[in-house]
Amino acid sequence: MSYFKDLAKNKYAKLIALLAVLSLLFNISLSFVMVEGDSMDPYYTDKEVVFVDKLSYRFAPIERFDIVIIETKEGERLIKRVIAMAGETLRYTNQNFYINEKPLTSDFYNYHRSPHMEIPSMKVPKDHFFVIGDNRDYSMFSLFHKSQIVGKVIF
Repeated sequence: MSYFKDLAKNKYAKLIALLAVLSLLFNISLSFVMVEGDSMDPYYTDKEVVFVDKLSYRFAPIERFDIVIIETKEGERLIKRVIAMAGETLRYTNQNFYINEKPLTSDFYNYHRSPHMEIPSMKVPKDHFFVIGDNRDYSMFSLFHKSQIVGKVIF
């Protein structure tokens, strides 16, 4: 028992314990992800490293225009922007998104508008989100289940 008392008095042991606890908290709440590709250009560029908050969505809802990290079923991590929420009707035509038949407006939205893309009217299923990269010409779009969202990009 005296071994543990001596250890508790040791400054280095306390420092190591503190670093271990901080490391554990960091790994639980934050992570780093490297952006691969140009789908989020100009906001995030290829090979840029972003910080991801993995806890915020446990306490607050995902919101339209949030930039999120998604883990695909194949284990790939993607960075995308949330465009439509569960229960909403979405379509993309004439270089514009429509949510519940109302045009979507946002500052990010005017950068890359793909003239080649068309998405017929679709309803976003329960517990899903429609996401896309800001650079429409270099981005895949898709529906993802909320369980696939790793976290919110914070910077």
